[in-house]
Amino acid sequence: MTAEPGKVLSFQFTHYDLETCCDYVTIYDGPTDIFPILARFGGPNSTEDNPSKIYFSSTRKALVTFQSNEVIQKTGFSFNYFSVWTASPCNRDIVLNINAMADLGSQDNFLKELDFIAHKLTPTWQVGPSKTDVDYAVVWGSDTLSNNSILSETVMGLADYIGDVMDNNNTDFECIIKYSENAVSEFGKEDLLERDNIQKVVIAFVAADPKNAEDLYEGIEFAHELKYKDDSKLIVVGLGSGLNQSAISRVAYADGFSFYANYDKLDADFASKINAAICQNQPNQCGP
Repeated sequence: MTAEPGKVLSFQFTHYDLETCCDYVTIYDGPTDIFPILARFGGPNSTEDNPSKIYFSSTRKALVTFQSNEVIQKTGFSFNYFSVWTASPCNRDIVLNINAMADLGSQDNFLKELDFIAHKLTPTWQVGPSKTDVDYAVVWGSDTLSNNSILSETVMGLADYIGDVMDNNNTDFECIIKYSENAVSEFGKEDLLERDNIQKVVIAFVAADPKNAEDLYEGIEFAHELKYKDDSKLIVVGLGSGLNQSAISRVAYADGFSFYANYDKLDADFASKINAAICQNQPNQCGP
């Protein structure tokens, strides 16, 4: 069984009448029986004798099997299953590509970026292993950023970890998108403990225009790999005024996945727009 893109499966039994010893239903938390058992009702290694609640898969896919014999017949079982979200804003693996370059214009602007992420954007997420997994590029994986408080503390700690952003002035636009793609590639997937069958989202914070046409087109090429090879979604957050929005938005591959704000407008309303894009499915188009 497969949930709608970006969602997980819920199972609610409406009837259950089986011989506990020998007839049993198993729900596997994945597409085959090699995945962990989500629930087994009766039989060997049962988790419980009868369904007692609504059961949720941790990813988009699940397998339900039924084992029986011919000795005693009872009335059987029935259940409903649905595609649902069990996390806020939705079940996703999210990579934060935070900008720490001199393009921000000042250390104060860097702190405003961190404050927005730590205190406006991510507190609206339910961060956890089966909810919304969050990684910071290729530095911290989701096993380290295991809940909201740790995530916020880690993000704000970047001010001390990185130092003065005005000393960091050697990154092209292409490099930001390249780092984003690397984080969800096969190489990054293992390091960041990304889950199978959960949509991956990269939020890249950009503070400067591409330096030239080559810089832009190389960024678009990495964005293309991120979308089609890595099956991931890129959301671009432009910081500051005067950015070439039409050029930068091309790496987001669709309308509604690039956002722009001055540093004094990084507020809860801006965060809500990004959250909506996190949960929205991208159309199959080659640019906004």
